[in-house]
Amino acid sequence: MSQGVAAERLVDRYGIDRVEMDEFSALSHQCAAAASRDGHRARDIRSIDVNGTEIDIDQDPR
Repeated sequence: MSQGVAAERLVDRYGIDRVEMDEFSALSHQCAAAASRDGHRARDIRSIDVNGTEIDIDQDPR
């Protein structure tokens, strides 16, 4: 199921509108960024070698 279809089902089933979804999404991304920044996700990330460069962090949330 696409995200668009899932969003429409949330609207129909629970009356959640786009503004509420966007607010939840923004808060979720802020929490994820804080967890990464504070090291709470460190045990979930494994370093890899990319062309001789060690990568040991994940991309930030969008």
